[in-house]
Amino acid sequence: MRKRTLAIYDESAADTVRTLFLLSQHPTFSCFDVFTFASPQALLSSTTRFDIALLEIGTQTPNGFDLAKALQSRPNCPAIVFVTNDPRFVYQGYEVAEGYLLKPLDQEILNRTLSRVAKIMPRIQFSGTGSQGTHILRLGDIHYIETKERAVVVHTLRDCITLNLRFSGILNQLPSDFFVNSHKGIAINMMHIVSMIGSQIVLSNGVKLPVSRRSMAEVRQALTQFLQTYRD
Repeated sequence: MRKRTLAIYDESAADTVRTLFLLSQHPTFSCFDVFTFASPQALLSSTTRFDIALLEIGTQTPNGFDLAKALQSRPNCPAIVFVTNDPRFVYQGYEVAEGYLLKPLDQEILNRTLSRVAKIMPRIQFSGTGSQGTHILRLGDIHYIETKERAVVVHTLRDCITLNLRFSGILNQLPSDFFVNSHKGIAINMMHIVSMIGSQIVLSNGVKLPVSRRSMAEVRQALTQFLQTYRD
C-alpha cells in the first residue's frame, strides 16, 4: 500500500519543527511521507504528488492562498488545510480548503483534522461514452452533480464535466454519507455546504441550489449526521 504524502509549507522554521513533532504523535504517522518547504516556489517545483498539504497563509508573496490556487489548477490536487495565526483568514480559507488550523497548533485538533481529511481523499472514477473518456476525481473536488438535457454534469472545484450517463448510475458510485439529493436530479456534496436557508442550500463557492419540499426533512437529517461525523 502506497504511503500518503504530506507537504508542509511554513515561513517559520520553528513552527515547522513543532508541526513535525505533533505529526509524529499522530496514530497513523508511519503511513505518511512528510516533506517540508520554506517557500511556495519550492513546493510548486517539487515533482512529488502530494495527498495533503498544510499551508501557512503567511506574509510572503505569493502567500498560502496563492499557493493553494496554483496547486488546485493542477491534476491530482492535494487536500489543502490552511495554517494561520490570524483568525480573520478562517472564513476566506474555507473557500478553497478542506479546513484550517490556528497557531499554535493543538495536538487533538490536528489529529481530528487529519483523520477527517483522510476520509475525503478517496477518488471516484466516472467513465463517459465515446470521446468523453474516463475522469478520476477526488471526492473533495466534487461540488454537486445535476442532470441536464439527458446528460449528467459534474460540477468540480475547477470545471464542469458533462457525461452521457444515467443519473441513477452515477448516484450508485457516490458515498451516501457525503452526498444528498436536494431536488430531483441534483446530488450535493455536503462537504461544500455552507448554509441552508429556507428552500435553498448555499455552497462554499457561492452557488445556490434548491431543496424540494419532499426532500427537506431528508436533507436536514443527512446534513446533521454529516456535521456530527466529519466536521470538527
